[in-house]
This record gives sequence, structure tokens and C-alpha cells, in this order.
Amino acid sequence: MTLVELHRLLDSALRNTKNPVLVTITDISGDDELDFILSGAVEAARRWGARLSEIHLPLSRFSAATAAFPHILFFDSGDIGVMRLQYQPAGDEFPRLLRQKFVL
Repeated sequence: MTLVELHRLLDSALRNTKNPVLVTITDISGDDELDFILSGAVEAARRWGARLSEIHLPLSRFSAATAAFPHILFFDSGDIGVMRLQYQPAGDEFPRLLRQKFVL
């Protein structure tokens, strides 16, 4: 799948959704590709009124991403080439509050 196809997939998945959306991406080649993926992921969330609530990625390899998007929770996926994007419908705060209460 190309990066443009990924952006189309995000638009399709987030369009008028009332449910959480989880997207798993494998084989991230480098920082440039990660920047393109994350900027598209954030833009798709804004465009469709969803909230990109969590990003799971190998923080040892991409630690600079957390500073670029301070409003999003980051977790270490541990997997070298795997990233997970978790979206919540607009106004749905329960998963974030649940994670803060029970995981921290």
C-alpha cells in the first residue's frame, strides 16, 4: 500500500464513524515516511471530526515524534516496524480516562 492509499484508507475509515477505529501499519522505513503518515493521520482526524487518541510505535527508533504531537498519547509498541493509530469519535473521552485511571 502506498502512503497516498493509506491516507485514502484513513479518510474512508473515519468518515462519519461512531465507533473507535484502530489502524495498524507495518514496515515503516524511516523518519520521512513517519512524518507523512502522522501528518496525514492527524489531518484525517480533523477533517472527519474524530480524535487521534493514541499512537503506538517503536519509541526507541522514533522518539522525536512525541514532541511533534504533544496532544496525543504515545506508547512504545516494542515492534521495530509496527505502528498503531487509535481514533475515537468526537466527544468520546471514556477510553482515555479509563487508560489514565487504570494503566498509569
